[in-house]
Amino acid sequence: MKSLSILLLLATLSSVLIGALFAVTPTAAGSGTPPAQIEVQAAIQDSQSSQNLESEVPIVENQLIEEDQSAELTQESVTAETPSNDEPSTESDQFDPGTLMSVAFSSENLQKASIPETGTEPDVSLQAAAIPQTSYDLASFTESVSTGSANQITGVYADGALALRVGQQPGSDPAYVTNQSGEVTQFGLASAYGSLGLLAHNILSGIDFFNVTEGQIVTLIYGDGSSQSYQVQSIRSFEALQPNSIYSDFVDLDFGGNLSSSELFRMMYDQDDTLVLQTCISHNGISTWGRLFVIATPVSN
Repeated sequence: MKSLSILLLLATLSSVLIGALFAVTPTAAGSGTPPAQIEVQAAIQDSQSSQNLESEVPIVENQLIEEDQSAELTQESVTAETPSNDEPSTESDQFDPGTLMSVAFSSENLQKASIPETGTEPDVSLQAAAIPQTSYDLASFTESVSTGSANQITGVYADGALALRVGQQPGSDPAYVTNQSGEVTQFGLASAYGSLGLLAHNILSGIDFFNVTEGQIVTLIYGDGSSQSYQVQSIRSFEALQPNSIYSDFVDLDFGGNLSSSELFRMMYDQDDTLVLQTCISHNGISTWGRLFVIATPVSN
């Protein structure tokens, strides 16, 4: 009987040990899946998730690259379609040279100029105006406009007719004309066509242009005191058919016929080594009734 009790005790202990060796978690027991198989499945799932994540990263990267490339193409397109303001105007740009020339002497631009002290605007006819002769001689005037700059025109002189300082147009305003008395403005666009243009309003220094006569010598003075002389070959007059429009056509008062503003610009300024003085002709109370051009060619010094 004692031996039987010992055998039962040993059997109970063996059952407890075997149960402990093969014990499983409640989840595993409920699923009926062996632990080793669960661990393998979990590893496979983790691997697949990692692979899916890695496969999605290139897709996102490719999308970002495509968006960047699209943005770059859009920027390049905008840059190509938008001209730089630092580049000079050409016929392919928005401003035609003739239109730009008309803008310089438009009514709006003229209003920026100061009216003479008399308070009335001089009515300049097609004949020369009775303007007192300048008191300057060439030597003293040259000294007064010297700045030391050899590459810049600083004065224009014609004996008994005019002695005027020369200023430059701002880079941002190619239609600028000075509103200062005793000064004219060098026309930047004329230089692009091989000529030299000097602009002035007829209610200011431009009135002196009417004192210049054919055959007269006009001298350009540079900042270093050097000079270049030109002889007047012709004086041309044109009537604006629409004085208040920058797109007006013009009538040639010397030879007849009509010209567009572009044709007039080319006729006057598309000439190498030519000096052109331009102002408006005031007539019948209209300041911009017409245009006066004094054309001169170089003389050997």
